[in-house]
Amino acid sequence: MKNQRKLFTLALILLCVSCDLASARPAQPQISGAAVSLLKPKKDGQIDCMPDANDIYRCPVSGEVTGISQGQRLLLWVQPVNPPAERDGWYLQRRIVSQSGGRWSGTVQVGNADYPPHTGDIVNVAVSIADEAIAEKLMSTRGVVVQPEPVGATNTIVISDNVRIHAKNGH
Repeated sequence: MKNQRKLFTLALILLCVSCDLASARPAQPQISGAAVSLLKPKKDGQIDCMPDANDIYRCPVSGEVTGISQGQRLLLWVQPVNPPAERDGWYLQRRIVSQSGGRWSGTVQVGNADYPPHTGDIVNVAVSIADEAIAEKLMSTRGVVVQPEPVGATNTIVISDNVRIHAKNGH
């Protein structure tokens, strides 16, 4: 009887964990006709970052987008590679992404006031197209949002790997 209770308890725990993981990163179907690109930064490229008034380093990013419709939204992501972040994964960027005439632009944050980036640090940058409801849920989550992979329709996630930081005005 004790073993049955233990197995039942273990099954419930596993069920709860799998439910939490499934709700944290909902599967998104492919989006027909939509495409997004990263023009700045390019893979193995460089990104210029400047500190704001609070010594938070911001880096401009841009690209092109086609076929995005109402009910869909662009999301920006950054993944610290070297040095790695305290939490492994992709960090959602909450800076507004603007779109105009098939182009988009936004800003990613690298580091923080206590741990600013240094010239030569390496990050990965990603952009994705996500369902508006999922994007809104992510954007309204309090605190830092970190996901194992960028969230979005699988055919619309574009990543620039191995991007070197050029930290202006300091580090």
